[in-house]
Amino acid sequence: MKININNLTKLSKLNKNKFLLKDFKKQINLLLKNLFVININYIKPITNPLNNKYNLKIRKDRVKKPKNLKAHINNFYIIPNIL
Repeated sequence: MKININNLTKLSKLNKNKFLLKDFKKQINLLLKNLFVININYIKPITNPLNNKYNLKIRKDRVKKPKNLKAHINNFYIIPNIL
């Protein structure tokens, strides 16, 4: 598994005061593609309603392809980390 260190550092250096959601979604896409080598179908941003911060948690859902392909499609969603 290859990890692009540049994307990890860019993601960790995001300015919390000047938060651009489009840039963040691009960084999450790049990060997940480098970590899991998959295509990201959908990323849904959600703020934590308790403190209005972007506390993000990634949950992996598996969706089966037709049996003749014998493979899985991985979809990643960002869900709120409220607890």
